Amino acid sequence: MKKTRNFVAMMLVCVMMAALLSGCGMSLEDIAGTWERTVDDTEEQALILLENVDFYEEEIACVDLTSLDYIHTVEFTADGTYRFGCDIEGTKLCVAEFYRGAFDALYENRTTLNDVYGETFDAMTMEEFMLFYAGLYNCATADELINLFVENAYDYTALAEPFETGTCRVSGDKIYCIITGDSVEESITFGLKDDVLTLTYANGVQVFYRA
Repeated sequence: MKKTRNFVAMMLVCVMMAALLSGCGMSLEDIAGTWERTVDDTEEQALILLENVDFYEEEIACVDLTSLDYIHTVEFTADGTYRFGCDIEGTKLCVAEFYRGAFDALYENRTTLNDVYGETFDAMTMEEFMLFYAGLYNCATADELINLFVENAYDYTALAEPFETGTCRVSGDKIYCIITGDSVEESITFGLKDDVLTLTYANGVQVFYRA
């Protein structure tokens, strides 16, 4: 009898652990709020940002086109709505980091640009190098130059529009969503631990952190 009780107790523990791991007992209140993740943008988009500021081919060749990111967000409300979108201020910080990295790369390879500009960059300090570029764009400082590039990188009004909205509910380890304008309910498997929200789709996993 004692062995039977121990076995039953162990089974109950296993069931409870499985429930915790699967997200059972969770509700919309548990995931309500804004969540964000940093996403690698495409090389094509990075190229567009460089071409938009009239970088020469020799300059573009110096830049790591895989270094552009943006901030992807999802917001759930306790009353059952959701919104996938982009955090504008966070994305601007990513764009600024991309351009700073681009100028770091240009400075590191500055001797390859001598013929492009008819200048001798070899002995320039980074500060002198950045002031040279700032002058090309009628800016007084490097910070002003980066800010100019960032503010003109995207149509931020359009970017602020959500990618997807709709209504949702939570049951077990699933978030059931109906996209605005649609009537079909689709499910996303989720996991929640501390301030980390994991959304699992048929084609991949997205990990968000509470904003």
